[in-house]
Amino acid sequence: MVVGIAFLVFVIALVLKSLKVISIDPNFIGYAMIAIAILTTIVSPKEAMSSLDAQMILFCAGINLMIAVMNQSGLGQVFGDLIIKVIGESRNLYLITAVLCIGASIATSFMNNMACAGMLAPVGISIANALGANPQAIVLAIAIGAGCSYLTPIASGTNQTMIIFTKLKFQDFAKFGWPLLIISWILCIAILPQVFPFF
Repeated sequence: MVVGIAFLVFVIALVLKSLKVISIDPNFIGYAMIAIAILTTIVSPKEAMSSLDAQMILFCAGINLMIAVMNQSGLGQVFGDLIIKVIGESRNLYLITAVLCIGASIATSFMNNMACAGMLAPVGISIANALGANPQAIVLAIAIGAGCSYLTPIASGTNQTMIIFTKLKFQDFAKFGWPLLIISWILCIAILPQVFPFF
């Protein structure tokens, strides 16, 4: 129950930060909640350490490495320049959202959705800097696109698990994923610029 409350406090902090109600970093609040749970012995240090999944730690390290490679090698800038060429000088929020969301959703069909979001986030930030746009809104469009992992089972562990326990085939995802993907694109392009303006 305490862990659930701590997680809820962290989520509330994320929402309040995005609405600019608070200026404290939500990550600080999350770490503080973990520290309080351990210091008050609600969760023992041994339980906290045993809950860490080695595969998840390695996966997150791999994503961070990919992000670092994108930033240091200049590949992020190349992708950013390419997307800016597609967008051109346009400041049309709907066009920018469409390009970013659709591009990320296509990219995530060939890689894990978390890796896709991690790889494209620096690209989104460089695009935001070039356009003078709100980087949070740009990255959110990328995150939504990366979450649209409907065409292949590659992007999501949930999709891969479904293949194991059902008779679904690889092509079934492409066959039935397109309608859901198109609905997601339409909703993202129509709603995101209204709720989260880029400029």
